[in-house]
Amino acid sequence: GALALSVREDGSLAGWKRLAVASLIMGAVLGMKGTNLPYTLAFASFVLILAEGHRARLNAALICAAGGFVSAALLTVPYAWILWTEFANPVFPMANGLFDSPLGPDAYDAYARRKPDGLLGLLVFPFVFTFNSEIIGSTDLDDVRLLLGYVSAIALLGLLARNRLNKSARPGARVVFALAAAFLIGLFAWMQAFSVLRYY
Repeated sequence: GALALSVREDGSLAGWKRLAVASLIMGAVLGMKGTNLPYTLAFASFVLILAEGHRARLNAALICAAGGFVSAALLTVPYAWILWTEFANPVFPMANGLFDSPLGPDAYDAYARRKPDGLLGLLVFPFVFTFNSEIIGSTDLDDVRLLLGYVSAIALLGLLARNRLNKSARPGARVVFALAAAFLIGLFAWMQAFSVLRYY
């Protein structure tokens, strides 16, 4: 919904009102559940890539940041206050090294064993977890959809780069580029932060 709002019919970035509404939606998504962070990063990347020119990017970034912050704060602050009063940590049990809650762990990274190691590990991880889904917490079946999206996005970026070099760019190329890049950024963010299937 937020992506659709942020694009005009001709593939250009929508005006500030629609962009503000889209940002409010994405902020709410993040505010309701922190593990939606990869989606918000993908959305922000999509908007910044789609915007043409430095001034348009700056305006888009300010609108997205303001809208996202307002809605995320409205949904997050009440719960964070409860966590603060109960545990002395507004994001309990995470970041306890910063807040030093007496009831929290000294270190918290429940997903460390699932994360890929290094750049090469990150790049090949979609192939690894597709055929060994237990790594990302799924024991029911091996799902190829993320791998197909990963390979397709890379192929699209390669095709768009070739067309640009050949000066044969087609209408809509920018929005396709933005979508493909945003998908990859969201996927990489998810792999680096969680690598847990239920969070994607």
